[in-house]
Amino acid sequence: MSSSASARRRFRLRIGCAGWSIASAQRELFEDGASGLERYATRFDAVEINSSFYRPHRRGTYERWAGAVPEDFRFAVKIPKAVSHEARLRGTGPLLDAFLGQAQGLGPKLGCLLLQLPPSLAFNARVAATFFAMLRRRWAGAIACEPRHASWFGTAAARLWQCHRIARVGADPALCGEARHSAGVDALRYWRWHGSPRVLQRL
Repeated sequence: MSSSASARRRFRLRIGCAGWSIASAQRELFEDGASGLERYATRFDAVEINSSFYRPHRRGTYERWAGAVPEDFRFAVKIPKAVSHEARLRGTGPLLDAFLGQAQGLGPKLGCLLLQLPPSLAFNARVAATFFAMLRRRWAGAIACEPRHASWFGTAAARLWQCHRIARVGADPALCGEARHSAGVDALRYWRWHGSPRVLQRL
């Protein structure tokens, strides 16, 4: 077996949605379940929790979600905007402690933390290194970051991803050509495909 084939066998591909609400038109594609999440988990093995970006959830809520899905299911949980957009990565220790204290109610089903940065946040090596070092002291698992300012796609940021074992998200729509590709660490690749917008022409 070639080394490339061996590498492919080591990776697990997961596909999920941002949230687990199921439109009535697609409901027949899912099996029965006591909740929307249980029905969703009959077809997907991962989901992204975006609501944590806007508001905190009780640890008991995360525990309930973890109990509603199979053992092999994994959640990606979005880090609150209070960290990324309001504090802009500075002085966020107490915010991270509160968030992780809640999200870790998922137990081993907490597969990844997702950090989405505001488009106005330019790369600052000192601020970014301080933040990710602080986050790493609190969380040893998978982390994906979606930067949305062009300055995050240079060599200095690439070194940061490697140093702190961060996966850079590949996005659609993409800010620039590089933003289409997930990068950072080989152990994790993360894509967020929301669909490139269609521009309608006025007649």
